[in-house]
Amino acid sequence: MRTVNISEVKKHLSRLIDRAAKGEPFIIAKAGKPLVKVVALDAPKARRAVGVMPDPLPAEAPVARVTLTRAAILSARTVLITITGEEKRALLEQAIADGQSSKLPIGRVLAEADQPIDIHWAP
Repeated sequence: MRTVNISEVKKHLSRLIDRAAKGEPFIIAKAGKPLVKVVALDAPKARRAVGVMPDPLPAEAPVARVTLTRAAILSARTVLITITGEEKRALLEQAIADGQSSKLPIGRVLAEADQPIDIHWAP
């Protein structure tokens, strides 16, 4: 995201507003310190990658899967986790208990989550 100093905003306000209205938000700074973010009220949503499928898929992967990014998980309205097996349940419970200090990424991500989290487990 572009950062623009106040002096430049004064000179190019109309052009900057037009760009923000088209989905290019910017930050206004004073003496290099960010102060405000300018975004359009109804700007088109930028496309973003929310997950990736490993290519090649690891040989030990039982099924094709998509791995979600941390940002995608934390920006979701709710998080649904579905797991099977006692071993995965024990790992998930330990990751949640360890929180930010978890050696597993899921524990650290869930420790940051503010939204509702539903966990479904089957033996």
